[in-house]
Amino acid sequence: MYTGSLKKVAIVINSPKNLIKVSPLIDKISRFYDSLEPIIIYTGKLFGKSDSGYLFDQLSLPQPNIYLNIKSSTYSEMTAGVMLETEKCFSELSPDMIVVIGGSCSALGASISAARMGIKITHIEAGLRCHNNISNTDINRKLVDSISDIFFVTDSTAHSNIFEEGIPDDRIFFVGNIMVDTLYKFLPLSRKSKMLNKLGLVPKKYAMLTLHRKSNTCNFDIVKGIISAARQISEKIPVVFTCYKRVRKEIEEFGLHNYFDDKKLIMCDLSKYYDFLALESNASFLMTDSGTMQVESSVLGIHCLTLRKNTEWIVTVKEGSNTIVGTYPEKIIAGAEMIMSNKKKIRGVPKYWDGNTSERIVEVIAKSFPYEDPSTRKIKTSSISE
Repeated sequence: MYTGSLKKVAIVINSPKNLIKVSPLIDKISRFYDSLEPIIIYTGKLFGKSDSGYLFDQLSLPQPNIYLNIKSSTYSEMTAGVMLETEKCFSELSPDMIVVIGGSCSALGASISAARMGIKITHIEAGLRCHNNISNTDINRKLVDSISDIFFVTDSTAHSNIFEEGIPDDRIFFVGNIMVDTLYKFLPLSRKSKMLNKLGLVPKKYAMLTLHRKSNTCNFDIVKGIISAARQISEKIPVVFTCYKRVRKEIEEFGLHNYFDDKKLIMCDLSKYYDFLALESNASFLMTDSGTMQVESSVLGIHCLTLRKNTEWIVTVKEGSNTIVGTYPEKIIAGAEMIMSNKKKIRGVPKYWDGNTSERIVEVIAKSFPYEDPSTRKIKTSSISE
């Protein structure tokens, strides 16, 4: 490590999920050890012993350098908290660039602080849009894009969105999807999972259901409709419903837990990423409101029914395996029947979704700084305390 002209690249993340997502990027940045210094800023609190063992020992993820200890609260409070803490952090750290991903409150808060301080902002997954700004994430994405300097887009639709909003083409980089890099990185580990045996499932002989968006899980009629559809589908093929503890609690409070059993419609708590990936990659088809699963299904060649009115991942509908069915029971059932009867064909994998996105991103980041001879730098004798 070097001081002097070594460029500090602060990567701001807000959850274990995003730490997993950016891990391939950290792996690739290590190639540029003589010019780039990655600094991981985690906006949440220090991980406990159990989470640390899972993330850093089992998954071998890079440990954050800095924790901001922002508490989970309302969107406005979290964004404001991240703004306050990142301003202090950036003042002390003096990063040359920050990297944010997606449309979280952490991405927005950190970007606002960086913009005010004249720090270069790089946005991964730029240009993704849902019509009518239907969620806080969609609003945040637009706001982050409005003040970013370098835009990494996942597909041609995202590229067009950014370009049409007035961003010069020389600041937009079509690099592919970093989630695909993450998928390929952890697929080998998922093959060691015992989850299918534990649940009595046979590869490609079951469907998988997930729900996490509050617009779906907090509405009784919507939840009941989706679960009723899944129950009817489970008469023809077992359905495993993986969910967060919050969602399980909501289902129990709605009195819908009686729809489930341990044979046809199986409820399973969302656990380790490699167990989840094992269930996903071996499913016959997916039913989900998750953007990540829409992406992964296209790469895995698995049909996906998206339980939303629209999606930011429109490329997976145009080029991949995704079908939008909304939350209407009759459409969910009809979509499942189309898949089970082999009447629905998968088109292919979107361009550059090949597992090399992180490498493309790092190449662009490295070239965005003027080249300097590393032999002129002084060896670093101290590091940022964790």
